[in-house]
Amino acid sequence: MKEVKIIWTIYIALGILGASCVEPFDTSIPGGNDLLVIDGAITDEEGPYTVRISKSSLLTENNFPGVSGATVAIEEENGPSELLIENSSGVYLSSPSGIRGQPGRRYRLRVKLSDNEEYESEWMLMKPSPPVDRLYWQFEEKLVNDVPKSGFQIYVDSKDPEDNTVFYRYEWVETWKYRVPFFPLWILTDECSYQFIEPNDYCFKEATSNKINLSNSLSNEEDVVSRHPLLYVTTDPDRLRNRYSFQVRQHALTQTEYLFWEGLQETSSESGSLFDVQPRNIKSNLSNVSRPNEQVLGYFSVSGVSDERVFISAEDLPDGVFVEDLLTPFCLQEFDTVYYSETALSEVFSKVRDGLLFYDFLGIECPPNAYTLVTPFCGDCTVHGGTNQEPDFWEE
Repeated sequence: MKEVKIIWTIYIALGILGASCVEPFDTSIPGGNDLLVIDGAITDEEGPYTVRISKSSLLTENNFPGVSGATVAIEEENGPSELLIENSSGVYLSSPSGIRGQPGRRYRLRVKLSDNEEYESEWMLMKPSPPVDRLYWQFEEKLVNDVPKSGFQIYVDSKDPEDNTVFYRYEWVETWKYRVPFFPLWILTDECSYQFIEPNDYCFKEATSNKINLSNSLSNEEDVVSRHPLLYVTTDPDRLRNRYSFQVRQHALTQTEYLFWEGLQETSSESGSLFDVQPRNIKSNLSNVSRPNEQVLGYFSVSGVSDERVFISAEDLPDGVFVEDLLTPFCLQEFDTVYYSETALSEVFSKVRDGLLFYDFLGIECPPNAYTLVTPFCGDCTVHGGTNQEPDFWEE
């Protein structure tokens, strides 16, 4: 196993060296845009699986028109196949109860466009992903864009006792719980009366990884990934104010797919984003059946997946370290106060119709001294892009 890893280390190094000799793509070359882009995947997780078909554009543009009307199928070698359904322009989905990848089997993608041009991927082996050995975090201070920051660095350890995985790709989903400072508890019904409503103070927001994150065990005696860094979560955003969840998905890759992702990572822009425009010198595993020399961008990914989740709470921050609350001081300046008068109640109802939220009475008399209202930004957590539905996996 050690000799094989050394050979692959040399092969990857030569591949990167060769790629570095390719001249940058000149966007003025005729036909540099309008190349076919096919991206899709199948795993051993339950579907649906997604295939996206689009056309490339110049690097100076950010428009990738979807290709509609295609016939798209995922096939298992000597096994079942499934036709995907177009869900939106250029986006094709399998059925949630349809084809499902099995480690040890080989799969390919077939596409027939409306002009009868046919494309297919190579047969790709699905490797099983060993369980994530350990997902953990450590509080650290780092320089982020030359600015000192504090936060949690999340790490992963993996181990394949069979020494068969070697090549890994990681992606993740963040979910965090947050609140707004002045959430309404009542609906105003008349001058001095109100109806209690369930507080809508906590919401949940989600973000997915957009970075290519790879690891391999080529330099190790065993198929072990140790203390591999995933994401650094600083105390700046609101992610760590209440409770935070991090779920990692570990993909077991073939050497061919690993080289694709590594090449894409090496030649992408400085951000290393998964959604950067793909350079033309990255070899796809897809080709035109009748015209194999046609350049096709994208990749059909086949991988086994395992996952793990950790939770981080505000209580896990070291003593003396806090997540600064910027929203409350801002919202304290945003109160709209309507002082009592004969027209105060109609003014309050008018402001509510215009979108403000009734927050509270000022004073205990009837009629009150005043009514206070807040903006949805300060009183409705869903305005910040989250949902007030607690995820099924959530734990307190």
